Amino acid sequence: MKERSKAGAPAVYEPFQSGYHHAGSAYTAMPLSGDCRLGKYISEFFEVQRSRDDRVLHIIPDGCNDLIIAFDGDRVLSHISPSISEPYQFNFQRMEWIFGVRFLPGATYTFFRDILKYDSVKAVEAELVLSNIASIEAPLCESMSFAKRFEIVTAYLEGKVGDYDGTERLLNYCVNRILASDGGVAVESLAQDTGYSSRYLRQLFTQYVGHSPKSLASIVRVQKALRYLEEHPDEPLSQTALQFGFSDQSHMNREFKRYLHLTSGAVKEDQNWLLRLQTDSTRSF
Repeated sequence: MKERSKAGAPAVYEPFQSGYHHAGSAYTAMPLSGDCRLGKYISEFFEVQRSRDDRVLHIIPDGCNDLIIAFDGDRVLSHISPSISEPYQFNFQRMEWIFGVRFLPGATYTFFRDILKYDSVKAVEAELVLSNIASIEAPLCESMSFAKRFEIVTAYLEGKVGDYDGTERLLNYCVNRILASDGGVAVESLAQDTGYSSRYLRQLFTQYVGHSPKSLASIVRVQKALRYLEEHPDEPLSQTALQFGFSDQSHMNREFKRYLHLTSGAVKEDQNWLLRLQTDSTRSF
């Protein structure tokens, strides 16, 4: 997928969630291209096939809201998982499979206008914000593959794309500026570009993204640096910090501590850093 620098166009952003990759016996992901209809709103569809044992997944901030659909062998349970600002433990009990839709930051506004309660211990029952989602529960229960579930959920979401209004246009512009710059745009610059006050943009982001523009930019920088450290463990931390928009290594460490509860050095030195995450924050499904 080519990166697009034009503001308002879909920007390249691939949220990094190691917790799902290490959760079960089989993990499947289908990233979407920005050229497809839902690619403007969704980063990827994913699925974890698991045993019937209870399990906790470690999830880190990525700026995204997720639609989580879980099948326990008898019924489908659907939830919206609002974006988080610190590591969480996600508790799934005795699920056969977990199918997920990772929306890009702010993109759920396209599908429902409700203001979510972020950083909540409880996920939101999907039927409270997505009308008629119960209509796909029976087909999902009968589905036998990730491909079939992808087909069912894609058709449902394509039918939920709402009218493009001024708020969505503003959100898309600002979010894509942040994503395309790898978190390098300040809210004052967004205010100047759009003609809206910084205060109004912060309020809009808090309601529909779950983070202020500054916080979303910080999360994007941490996400980019984290993925890079995973792929380039021998890269000096000082160079990584400068490459991803931090003023220095100390600045990067502060942001890592804020969003991951670990320093960048701890992440670099331990391939199993995810298991060392310490948090009292949990969300149950």
